Amino acid sequence: MKWIRRTGIGLGILVLVFATGAVIYVNGINFDMSQEEIDSIFSQIDYEVQSTVIDYEGQPIHYMEAGDPEKPVVLFVHGSPGSWDNFARYLGSPTLLEHARVIAVTRPGYGQSGEGKYEPSVQKQAGAFLKVLEMRSPGKPAVLFGHSYGGPVVAKMAMDDPESVASLILAGASIDPSLEKMKWYQYPAAVPPISWLIPSFLLVCNLEILALEPELEEMMPLWKDITVPVSVIHGDLDDLVPIGNAEFAERMLENAPVNMMRYEDMNHFMIWNRRDMVEEEVIRLIQAIK
Repeated sequence: MKWIRRTGIGLGILVLVFATGAVIYVNGINFDMSQEEIDSIFSQIDYEVQSTVIDYEGQPIHYMEAGDPEKPVVLFVHGSPGSWDNFARYLGSPTLLEHARVIAVTRPGYGQSGEGKYEPSVQKQAGAFLKVLEMRSPGKPAVLFGHSYGGPVVAKMAMDDPESVASLILAGASIDPSLEKMKWYQYPAAVPPISWLIPSFLLVCNLEILALEPELEEMMPLWKDITVPVSVIHGDLDDLVPIGNAEFAERMLENAPVNMMRYEDMNHFMIWNRRDMVEEEVIRLIQAIK
C-alpha cells in the first residue's frame, strides 16, 4: 500500500508541475527566436544593434538598441515570461527606425537580466528602466510600450518620473488588481520541492505573477498622476488578460488623454500578429513629440 500511495503522490506532483508550467507558459507564450532568425532580421537594417548590460541595485539589466541616437526613443517592455527578443522585429524594422531609436529591455529574472533572480517589485523594475532612459536618452522624454506584465512597469515609470515619459502604450496590460485571479496550483508550485522541478523562467514568471496584485494595489492612488497621452490597445478575444483591464485604464487615467484601441478580433498576442498596427501607433506617438 505504501508504494501505491507514494506513486500516487509522485504522479500528483508531476501533474501539478505540468499543469502549472503549461498555464504559466501559455500566459506568456514563449516566442523566443533562434539566433539565425535574429541575425536574418537585423541584416535588413543599416544600423548596428547594440547589446548592453548595466547594474541596477545589484541586479543585471540587459537591453538591446538600434537606430539613430538623435531620434526620439521608444522603449519596449515585455510580459511574463519573455525577453528583449519578443521585440526583435521592431528593433529590425526599417519603417520604425526611420522615426525612432528603439530599445528593448529584458526584465529582471530573465535571460541576461539575472536569469532566475526574480524581482517582485514593480517600482524597482521601473527604476531599472528609468536608469536605462537616463543613460540613453538624457533630458528627452521617450515613448514607453508595455505588453502584458510590461504594462504596469511602464505605467509606474510614468508615475515616478513623468519628465522622462512623452507617452505610454498599454498593450494587453495587466493593471487592474481586482482581475489578478490565481490558479490554486500556482501557490504550491512556488515552493520546494515542486519549484525545483520547474524551469527557471517559468518559476520567475509564477513568482512575479503571484506578487503582482499587491503591487498593483499600491499603484492605485497614483494613476491620477499620469498626464501624458496614453494609448490602450486590447482585444476582446484576450483570454489571458481580461478586457476589463482596458476599462480600468480608461477609468483611472482621469488626467491623461486616452486613445482607446479596442479590437473585437484580437487576442493577447498583438505584438506578434498585429505588428503593423502596433508600429503605426508607436510612430504616431513619436511624431507627436516633434
